[in-house]
Amino acid sequence: MIAQTEKLPTLTRFVAFYSYKGGVGRTLAMANCARALAARGKKIVLLDFDLEAPGLLHFDAFQPKNNKKKPTGFAEYLEVCLQDGPPEQLDDYIHECKGLDSDKGKTWLMPAGRHGEPGYLGFLNRMTWSEFYTGRDGYRILENLRGHIIERYQPDYVFIDSRTGLSEIGGIATHQLADIVVLVFNLNGQNLQGAKRVFDSIRKAPLHPEVILVASPVPVMPMDQGTPFYKKMKGINKDFSGAYNAEQALVIPYHPLLAFEDRLLVDDGDLFSSDVPYIRLMKMIQEVAAVDADYYVQQMTGPMQRGDWQQVQVIALQGLAENPINIRLLMNLASAYYFTGALEKSLATYNELLLHHADTAEPSQQQTVAQALFNKGFVLAQLQRSKEEIAAYDELLRRFGDSQAVALQEPVANALFNKGVALRQLQRSEEAIAAYDELLRRFGDSQVVALQEQVAKALVNKGFALGQLQRSEEAIAAYDELLRRFGESQVVALQERVAKALNSKGFIILLNAKKAPNNFEQRQSLLQTALAHFERALFLCALEDHAMILGNQGYALFLLGRTTESEQMLQQALTLGGNKLYEDELADSRINPLPEDEAFRALLDRLWGEISEQTATANGA
Repeated sequence: MIAQTEKLPTLTRFVAFYSYKGGVGRTLAMANCARALAARGKKIVLLDFDLEAPGLLHFDAFQPKNNKKKPTGFAEYLEVCLQDGPPEQLDDYIHECKGLDSDKGKTWLMPAGRHGEPGYLGFLNRMTWSEFYTGRDGYRILENLRGHIIERYQPDYVFIDSRTGLSEIGGIATHQLADIVVLVFNLNGQNLQGAKRVFDSIRKAPLHPEVILVASPVPVMPMDQGTPFYKKMKGINKDFSGAYNAEQALVIPYHPLLAFEDRLLVDDGDLFSSDVPYIRLMKMIQEVAAVDADYYVQQMTGPMQRGDWQQVQVIALQGLAENPINIRLLMNLASAYYFTGALEKSLATYNELLLHHADTAEPSQQQTVAQALFNKGFVLAQLQRSKEEIAAYDELLRRFGDSQAVALQEPVANALFNKGVALRQLQRSEEAIAAYDELLRRFGDSQVVALQEQVAKALVNKGFALGQLQRSEEAIAAYDELLRRFGESQVVALQERVAKALNSKGFIILLNAKKAPNNFEQRQSLLQTALAHFERALFLCALEDHAMILGNQGYALFLLGRTTESEQMLQQALTLGGNKLYEDELADSRINPLPEDEAFRALLDRLWGEISEQTATANGA
């Protein structure tokens, strides 16, 4: 038997909604919070412990999905436990709810039982809760229920609707099962005195739950300093010191509609935003629960937008203390480590994420797993561990390579492209070309812009690899394929790839011209064609490519004998590109060398010398 001061370790939080008196909207508050969480993607189990006046089945959203009338619940479960021990299956007592079609999460309900049936009434008359605890091993039965719910449904929250008064069943909910107690009360003296007794009792427990205070329903009234409302709230601040929000209890205003029918305002609302108090309560429950990864993810939004990755790291580590394997927190922590330069820690965090989720991820989490594998490869590239990098991309391709989901196709395309880059860096050009071809085979006809960008990049890199292998005609064919597909695109990222293809194709044509030194007309024609490609590329290219393309233009103009224009163009190029461009232009002039190249290098030396001297003078001044 588990000691009474011990809680089962879990990522689920049990929240008891309790009121000393009836008629304060306790069940309504719980129902609205449950619906709001289910709509946002949470899994919620509801336990109706108000055996004498159960209310959750009154809401259509909580009716059994299978339309079963008078479903069995808590009373029948306890009767079976007392007679035969805990049942192997919970599905006879906990029922999936109808919810709404728009829900992103799920809700299950264990109703009070078959209320009004003779067997139900007989059980209530026979049940003695003090004997249930002292003589019938009640604590163990309820702890078994706790563990069984967690194992079977893996909920984010279990909400318990506890009965009113200082009852034994109320004590079970608030003292044994609850991690959080939502204490709902009216502002009259009897309500406050009873709520205070319950609060004091909770606070005396060895591992007492956190308490959220909710005043409900509160009529519209003046709330300024000195008013009766203000004095009541000041008294709450004093009498309930130690509650999570003792400084300012949440207030649920009186709503006239609720006098006629129990409406779930978070589902249908009205023109006066009457659901707002329930949304506030839901958010406070998430905040207090701490286990809810959403709370920490939300806290990271601002720091991420500001680029404050140190703060993201702090928040992620706080969240992981409560959610040690949460996939989103691990992903954000790995990113935070990467952007703060802690590459080994980033890699270790991606490995931790993959260890726990690679084989068990739900469909909604598979994109995160795929992105984690890609990011792992990217980090390994930064660490210059190319073989391990390629292995990470191959693992991504093995798991998700055949997926038809666009969200998974993008990391697959990214992995194929980066694999090609890594292979080329290892001087495995043929394998690199094969990776690019595989990307083109899978995604060449895609209309998704992100995939088109990878296709364009793959064609550029394929052309470059073929050029390095002296397969210039095939390289030009790759560039022409890119121009055919995307030459007229208005997408900026695709235009930049078109510019790279034009520049690279123009440079190959320029080199081919240098191979025909004795055929003047052919040489001139090729150089004019190369120059046209450079001019169009310059119009489309990104700013960082201006120097390179200007340098190529200057070289083509020089070989065409247009030395004045060449000198002007090269001066601009060297001013933008600096020493790197100077070295690149010298290297280009030595490919398929011509007699004119010696004069070209002399021009480069003079121009670079003048620019360097001007820069030194300016710095000295």
